[in-house]
Amino acid sequence: MKQVIKKNKTGFRFSILAVVCASVLAAIWLFNVSQSVQNAEKRLADLQRNVLREKKTLRVLRAEWDYLNRPARLEELSRTYLDLGAPRATQFSDDGADLPESASPDVPLRKPVAYDGGAR
Repeated sequence: MKQVIKKNKTGFRFSILAVVCASVLAAIWLFNVSQSVQNAEKRLADLQRNVLREKKTLRVLRAEWDYLNRPARLEELSRTYLDLGAPRATQFSDDGADLPESASPDVPLRKPVAYDGGAR
C-alpha cells in the first residue's frame, strides 16, 4: 500500500510541475503578445499622425493651387507675358493639308516604381 501512495505522490508532484511549467510558458507567451500589441499600437499612432500631417499638407497645397489659378490672376498674367490677340482668318485651315502630322505621345508601358529610400 505504501507503493501505491508513493506513485500517487510522484504523479501528483509531476502534475504540479507540469502545471507550473505550463503557467510559466503561458506567462512568457502573454508577455510577448502584450509587447507585440503595444508595438503595433505605437506604429498605428505614428501612421495616424503621418496621415493627419499629409492631409493638412494637401489642404494647404489645394488652397495655394486655387489661389494661383484664380481666373483674374491668370488673365492678368496672360496679358502681361503672352502676346495673344484675336485670331486672324489666315490662321485657319480649309482642308487641314497644312496641319502637321499628329505624333503619338511617349507613354511608358508600365507605371514607374517610386523610390522610397529603401524603407520597408
